[in-house]
Amino acid sequence: MQEISSALSAMVLEQQVQLSIVNKAMDTQKQSADALIEAMNEIPMAQDPFRGQQIDISI
Repeated sequence: MQEISSALSAMVLEQQVQLSIVNKAMDTQKQSADALIEAMNEIPMAQDPFRGQQIDISI
């Protein structure tokens, strides 16, 4: 019975460690996404919203 309890405790610990790693990875990804969004918000926008939508070509 002691072996089953030890095995179960080991499985629970392993699951907790894996969950902790996944949570840390998700937090890191969220921080990266937030930083990217913030950087994109700092990019200056064109004064004319239609600028760059048409190309004039003469041959």
